Amino acid sequence: MSCQKRHLQKGLSIVELMIAIVLGLFLIAAVVQIAVNSNQSFRSATNLSRLQENGRMATQLLSSAIKRAGYLGGHTDPSNIIGGTTPPIVPTNLADALSCSTTDNSWGRMIHHAIVGLDDTATGYNCIAKDNTQPGGYLRGDVLTIRYANPKTETILTSPSPNQLYLKHTVIEGLVLEAKDKNNSNNFSISTGLLMHRKLIAQSYFIGNSGRSCNGQPIPSLFRIELDNNGRPSAEKELIPGVENMQIQYGNGQRYVNAKDITTIADWKALVSVKISLLIRSACPELQHNDTQTYKIGNIEYQPNDNFRRQEYSRLIKLNLNTLGLSKVEQ
Repeated sequence: MSCQKRHLQKGLSIVELMIAIVLGLFLIAAVVQIAVNSNQSFRSATNLSRLQENGRMATQLLSSAIKRAGYLGGHTDPSNIIGGTTPPIVPTNLADALSCSTTDNSWGRMIHHAIVGLDDTATGYNCIAKDNTQPGGYLRGDVLTIRYANPKTETILTSPSPNQLYLKHTVIEGLVLEAKDKNNSNNFSISTGLLMHRKLIAQSYFIGNSGRSCNGQPIPSLFRIELDNNGRPSAEKELIPGVENMQIQYGNGQRYVNAKDITTIADWKALVSVKISLLIRSACPELQHNDTQTYKIGNIEYQPNDNFRRQEYSRLIKLNLNTLGLSKVEQ
């Protein structure tokens, strides 16, 4: 009886223990792999969601700005917009029309150039002067410049923005002035009709260095330069992260061309539509994802061969301009 009890009280043998340990390790490895896969799936879904959101936001932002290009308060003839103390700048050559001075307000006063651009370069565009290794420095893609008057009318305030540029106008005539000159006698040439005041808006969009990185990889962003309170180009402002490239093509009623193919001021004023193409990239790479796709956006082909997720976005926008460069949409 005593021997039988001792036999019943024996523990696991070494073989049984090793089998149990091996089975346990297999179970633990399976649980860990499930957790890793779930984490990777979650990160992929999060990256894709942010990528899609950034793509929609960038497309909508650019589309809204392009639709307003050339809006000058509903004039029947924008050539009647003059200026007393600060008249509009009317460049006589394309180089001046594509310039951007940071030392005066000439960039904001080129109101008759509703939309202009540069093709895969920012060279010579002094508003975008930072090195590409610095936050806000130009990285790649096209530069798009848009000008219009704010659809919202307002009262001119001389303080705290005495140098802010405004359009003072009726539906027949108008002039450009700085806020500080609203009572200057040279700015009282408008005599008939309902008088309105609108801030002048000039904006340049480009792809720049956000100054941030993920796993050692810099994150590109869509940036904008606009008029500051002194009527001059402001410091670059980051708008939407993850925008890796922007290509703009311009419709002249017959075909779409790139900025480098538009060689005269008259051709820029004759545009009827704009096609924007954006390549949006995830902020962080995914080791299990390999992107070897060739992307054709605008006039370029791009094959990254890395671990980032990407999506293309494009939209065709009809310009609300007639032959006088007049916007028909007030929105």
